[in-house]
This record gives sequence, C-alpha cells and structure tokens, in this order.
Amino acid sequence: MKKITLKLCITAVLALSISGCKKEKPLAIKSPQTSAAVPTPTFDYEHSDYMPTPAGTAPILVPWASGSNQLFNPEIAFDFKHADGWSLVYNTFNTTQLSPPYYFAL
Repeated sequence: MKKITLKLCITAVLALSISGCKKEKPLAIKSPQTSAAVPTPTFDYEHSDYMPTPAGTAPILVPWASGSNQLFNPEIAFDFKHADGWSLVYNTFNTTQLSPPYYFAL
C-alpha cells in the first residue's frame, strides 16, 4: 500500500514539475471607439462648481458641490476625478438650451 502511495506521489510531483505553471498576462479589454448618437457637449466637470446652462437660467450645482442634493454616500462624494479613472460619458447640459431630463454620467 505504501509503495502505491509513494509511486502516486512521485508521479504527481514529476507531472507538476514537467508541466509547471505559466504566468499569463491579463487580457487588455479595449472598447471600440464609436461616436454617440447624441453628441455630448464638452464640459470640464472636475474644475466646475456649476453645470453649464444658458444665460439667465437658475444655476445647477455639480453633484459633489457643497449644498447640492447628494443622494449618495458621503464617502464617495469626492470620487469623481480623472486621476481616479473617471471620464465623462454623457451629459445633457450646455450653454445654448436646457434639455430635460438632465443627465450627467461618469
């Protein structure tokens, strides 16, 4: 019985040492660059206190501004910067017209 177990152990060790482990590189996922069906106005959200709106319109605070209606955890209130990996995907704010419903997506 001991000889069979010993043979199995030696066979397993040899099989593992021969096959070895390979380090695989993580797959890089690239999304195709496509243009949006509805163009998104350029907006430097990271350095703005208010959303862009036409002149004479009531100002709309950015979501993380002091005094805005923050419906998310305070722990993530300032997690919006480019350095943290965020980028503006879509927004409906611009200086020529208001287009409700208002969207701002990172």
